[in-house]
Amino acid sequence: MKKVRAGQFRFEDKCWNSISDNAKDFIRKALTYDQDKRPSAELLLQHPWITELSSIPVDEALALGALDNLKGFRAD
Repeated sequence: MKKVRAGQFRFEDKCWNSISDNAKDFIRKALTYDQDKRPSAELLLQHPWITELSSIPVDEALALGALDNLKGFRAD
């Protein structure tokens, strides 16, 4: 989290190997450190990673679990 807050994150951990380049690009843009250069939420929702995945059916139980995790997340 410290690296994200400082705008110095990288996708070097092994867990990122299976993540698409499109997803990584979305994350990079969403976490742009300089708020003046960071895309708006409206623009991010037009990102290919979002638009391509929006047509794929979602497992409702899994989605609700992820939502609960996000609700429980808080940055210190």
